[in-house]
Amino acid sequence: MNKTKNRYIIYLTVVAMAGWMLASFDFNIMTPTLPLISKSLHFTTEEAGLITGVIYLGMFVMVLIYGPLIDKFGRKVMFQIVLTVSAIFTGFTYLVVNFLQFMGVRFIADGSAFGELPTGLTIVTEESSPKLRGILYGFIQGGWPIGLFISSAAYLLLVSKIGWRGLYLLGLIPLIAVIIARFRVKESDRFKDLKKTITEDTKPKYAVNKNEAKEFPYKQLFNKDLRKQFTIVNLGWMLYTFSFVTTNVVIALIFTSYYKLNDTQSATILLIASGIGFLHTQLQGGMDR
Repeated sequence: MNKTKNRYIIYLTVVAMAGWMLASFDFNIMTPTLPLISKSLHFTTEEAGLITGVIYLGMFVMVLIYGPLIDKFGRKVMFQIVLTVSAIFTGFTYLVVNFLQFMGVRFIADGSAFGELPTGLTIVTEESSPKLRGILYGFIQGGWPIGLFISSAAYLLLVSKIGWRGLYLLGLIPLIAVIIARFRVKESDRFKDLKKTITEDTKPKYAVNKNEAKEFPYKQLFNKDLRKQFTIVNLGWMLYTFSFVTTNVVIALIFTSYYKLNDTQSATILLIASGIGFLHTQLQGGMDR
C-alpha cells in the first residue's frame, strides 16, 4: 500500500469518525438537556420515554431506507446525504414549540444520524486491508463516546448561556464542516468494480458472487452463507438496546427526577462514563485485530 493510499485511508477514517462523533453529539445532547426540554415543552417523564421510543423507530426506519440506497447510488453519495439530512433537522430542532414537533424532528434527525455508522464503516472497510479493519472500526466507533463527552461538556459549559436550543444549533457548525470535508472522499474501488461487473457483465477485480450481488440487499442477508451470522448479530444487538434507552437516553431525567441530582451532577457522571467508553472502544478495536 503506497503512501498516498495510506494518507487517504487515514483521512477517510478521520472523516468517518468525525461524522459518527457528531451524530453522537446530536443524539446525546438530548440526554442532559431532556429535563430542560421537558419543562420548556411541557411533557412528562412518561412522554419522554415515548419520544425515545419514536426516535428508535426512526433509526430503524431510516437505516432500512438508507441500506439499499447505499448499494444503489454508492457510498460517497450516501455518506453525504445521511449527514446532510441529520444536519437540516438538527437545525429545525431549534424552532420546535411543542411535544409533537420535537418528536417528529428528532425522528428524522436521529434516524439519519444513525445511518452514519454503517455508511462510514462500509466505505472505510472497502478501502482498507483486512488486518487493519478491527483497529479502524474501533477508532470510528470511538466517535460515539467522544460525542457523548463533548455533548456533556458543552452542556456544563454553555447551557446557562445559550440554553438547550442553542446547543442544538451549535451542533450544526461542525456538521457543516464535516459535510464540506467529505467532498474529497472518493467512491470506493470495490463498489465501482461491483457496479461495473453487474452492469457490463465483466470479470470482477474483487471476489464477488455476481448472482447474489444482483439480488435485493435484504434478500442476500437470508442466504445460507449469511443467515446464521445475521441472526446472531441482530439478536445480540437487540439485547444490548433493551438496556441502552435507560442507561444512555433518559438517564439524566431519571437522575434529576428520581435521585434528585442536579443538572451539573448528572452531566458530570455522563462526562466520566463517556471517557471510559472511549477507552473501551479502542481496546476492543485492538483485540479484534
